[in-house]
Amino acid sequence: MLFFFPLYYQFYKAPPDYPIKGANWVALAWAVIGVALTVWLARRRPDKLADVERVYVDEDEVTAPA
Repeated sequence: MLFFFPLYYQFYKAPPDYPIKGANWVALAWAVIGVALTVWLARRRPDKLADVERVYVDEDEVTAPA
């Protein structure tokens, strides 16, 4: 939600010229795709979202080789 305001005010005040102007639309598209993918995963495959917690492992849980 925080990145919405910079994107909005880039268009509201004075949109940049051609090459940079397209980057704003790409950033907006990535944001929409990310939200849609998160909603899809939450509804269709909640177990995959729960697996994300296993990515970060505390150092105490790692065992040394014997």
